[in-house]
Amino acid sequence: MDPPFTKLDLLICRNLLIYLEPELQKRLLQIFHYSLNPGGLLFLGSAETVGNSQTLFVAAQAKSRLFKQRESLLSREHQVFPAILPHTMSESPKVTNFPHQPANLQTLAEQLLLRDYSPPAVLATDQGDILYISGRTGKYLEPASGKVNWNLFAMVRDGLRFELSSSFQNALRTQEVVTAKAIKVDINGQDPQFLDLSIQPIKTPEALQGMMLVVFKDMASSPPAKKTGRFKPGTVANSRITELEQELRQSHEELQSTREEMQGAQEEHKSLNEELQSTNEELTSSKEEMQSMNEELQTVNAEQTSRVEMLEQINNDMQNLLNTTEIITLFLDNELKIKRFTPGANKLFKLIPGDVGRPLSDQSSELQYPELTTDAQEVLRTLVFCEKQVTTNDGRWFKVRIMPYRTTENRIEGVVMTFSDITTAKQLEAELRYTGSMLQTLIQATPLITVGLLVSGEILEFNPAAEKRLVAKRGEVVGQNFVELFVPEADRAQVFADLQEMLTAESEQNFTTQVLVIGRTPITLHWSARPILATDGKISGIIAIGQDLDEGAQPVGFEVGPQ
Repeated sequence: MDPPFTKLDLLICRNLLIYLEPELQKRLLQIFHYSLNPGGLLFLGSAETVGNSQTLFVAAQAKSRLFKQRESLLSREHQVFPAILPHTMSESPKVTNFPHQPANLQTLAEQLLLRDYSPPAVLATDQGDILYISGRTGKYLEPASGKVNWNLFAMVRDGLRFELSSSFQNALRTQEVVTAKAIKVDINGQDPQFLDLSIQPIKTPEALQGMMLVVFKDMASSPPAKKTGRFKPGTVANSRITELEQELRQSHEELQSTREEMQGAQEEHKSLNEELQSTNEELTSSKEEMQSMNEELQTVNAEQTSRVEMLEQINNDMQNLLNTTEIITLFLDNELKIKRFTPGANKLFKLIPGDVGRPLSDQSSELQYPELTTDAQEVLRTLVFCEKQVTTNDGRWFKVRIMPYRTTENRIEGVVMTFSDITTAKQLEAELRYTGSMLQTLIQATPLITVGLLVSGEILEFNPAAEKRLVAKRGEVVGQNFVELFVPEADRAQVFADLQEMLTAESEQNFTTQVLVIGRTPITLHWSARPILATDGKISGIIAIGQDLDEGAQPVGFEVGPQ
């Protein structure tokens, strides 16, 4: 039964492997390899690699720690998974006996040829880890003592170690087949064995790409000795010299290989040093950028702090302004829901802080203004303010003003309602209206001739008694100059002087003048005049009562009012 979460295209395991032991890391990577589809991707943390599991994964983007699953020759049956059930199955699995299948002759023949005639060979990774062994390799490889290690260089016999290592590195570097001829190997004190060693980098098929094939080919006999031209009796000495020359040549090759390896390591160290220097420069540049960004952030922070302080000051000023004016203000959004209200709003709408966000139409109001919501909607539609004077249930008067709420970007985001208490002004207006009506009634009902004049001499009031005695209609004379209309031309200068004196006096003034009567001879009137003071204390007009001296009739008067 397959484990769960298999046949994946992408597997992400970041910053976990670094906390595990190498052996557990290796087992987990095997499970990851098993769970991914061929060519699937493994995404690791920035400090993690696949380690020695390069036969299972190849780097797709090494810098990003993205690795690609590669086909491995290890059978999936060899994968080790943690047990799910701790107990052992009580029943033995049933074995199904299949009918005997006839052997394939071609397969048997190929297996026979591989066993008896093909040379021993080993398939290994580029690190020398053995993946597959073909034939009998016991003469060339033997397990090392201690912990099991399936590395080719750890298992090779002493006589082969140098040649194998040198040829392996050459083949890995040149990616060409490297062959070492006539290598002498001592096997357990027996006669020396000579063999040819062939190392081939594998390029195809893709599943084996990057692996190395090591072939051991035994020689039937020892290599022929070089002819010296004549026989010398010291054959043993000559053989020893030949052996020493071969060892010297082998030592020279080892030294040459070591030198090449040292040069390669030096180049790698140089390249690594350049990369580190480049990284250091990038880090220095990043540090400077971070420092510059930090300075910018400090500047922005200082600006934001200054703006916050300014906004707090503006908010305090606005709050104190609203509290000082004692004008109730409501801020509503485009849906006429309450956004904010000033103190005192609870006197009209019974508002509490929890009412913010609720529609204004849901609130009870003391105003006798059922069209409030309709007028607010109309202001939102037309963007034209609305102003009305309305009364409350307890007799108070308020001037309601509804205006669009405009932002600094000139966007409409609701309406603003202000409620100004005008109860006192309404009471004064009613009192003044009553007083004016009473005075007007008194003037109209009195039998005395009463005339009211502005400071310029224009007639402001002309009662019925004046109409009768001076034979003139009120509607015809109001607005005309009294002196030019009723005073003879010879007396006009004196009357103007008397008027100017009355305008500067604060007490009652008396004077006598002739008055023209339409269609009749002039009559002589004695006037008692008193100035009228305006609200600023200045004289705004006069009111006068006149008495006819020619006939001894009742007094008549005239009034001077404000201009």
